[in-house]
Amino acid sequence: MVNEADLRHLRRCVELAAEALAAGDEPFGSVLVGADGTALAEDHNRVADGDHTRHPEFALARWAAANLTPAERAAATVYTSGEHCPMCAAAHAWVGLGRVVYASSSEQLGEWLGALGVPAPPVRTLPVSEVAPGVKVEGPVPELAEEVRELHRSFHGEPNWERRVAQAWLSMDEHEAAEFRALIEGLAAELPEDSALAAFERGCVYDSTGLPERAVPEYRRALELGLTGVRRRRVICQLASSLRNLGRPEESVELLTAELARTSDVMDDAVRATLALALTDVGREREAVSVALTALAPHLPRYQRSMANYARALVEEPPTGR
Repeated sequence: MVNEADLRHLRRCVELAAEALAAGDEPFGSVLVGADGTALAEDHNRVADGDHTRHPEFALARWAAANLTPAERAAATVYTSGEHCPMCAAAHAWVGLGRVVYASSSEQLGEWLGALGVPAPPVRTLPVSEVAPGVKVEGPVPELAEEVRELHRSFHGEPNWERRVAQAWLSMDEHEAAEFRALIEGLAAELPEDSALAAFERGCVYDSTGLPERAVPEYRRALELGLTGVRRRRVICQLASSLRNLGRPEESVELLTAELARTSDVMDDAVRATLALALTDVGREREAVSVALTALAPHLPRYQRSMANYARALVEEPPTGR
């Protein structure tokens, strides 16, 4: 059964799939997670260059073969936005990886692409269980499958608003600040006046072009209008960062502390990193280092426990030498 930890990793897979889409590639993303829940490696589709073997699941299998012991591979889980193709399922099994958890199934993908008029692939679509019967498989996850479907619809259909915005952000370095603001403002203007997404994009472009005083009210408006998902947490981080830049770090600390208590997902480390900066600004340096170490510890498998302990000690023990 898929649990909350599984859902967090699957959401990251969907984020990676969206990153692939924004880069002009097919929307697939995968994360390799160790037995202790640590994300060891991640990747998204990279077939746009013409090499159709560059699937994320295949890349993770190769990474695991080079970097993990057989026991570590067997205890690991591969999370993915879409069920493995036969090539990736075979690589997964030959390398000796453990469980597969996917947001959407191969059967669903076939139905979606068929409805969009996409030609059948040159390799027959098969469930992982038929290619690698010894691998434990879980999925699909209905609450995420629809998001994955929309990504595929965006890739194979006419360029939609989301895709045009993503492409615009990729071109940021090609524009002067005022020109780029006008580009994003124009895209935002295509949405209804009460669109949380439009306010989000305006806030982002003001923030990214050095206008935090204009970004803050847009971020607040996006939250008031009910922005959800990963974008909501991005707004929290970016709003807090803008408040710091405007000389209001106390508000930043309050906002981020409340956010960490409110929920938990793949954006936690970004929230903590921003909080660490704000804590430094208000003179709470030991807490800042503690928060930063807490964010860093999960990414250091060999030192995870010790770093987590050091992080706690920084705020539990009084400083010495003063």
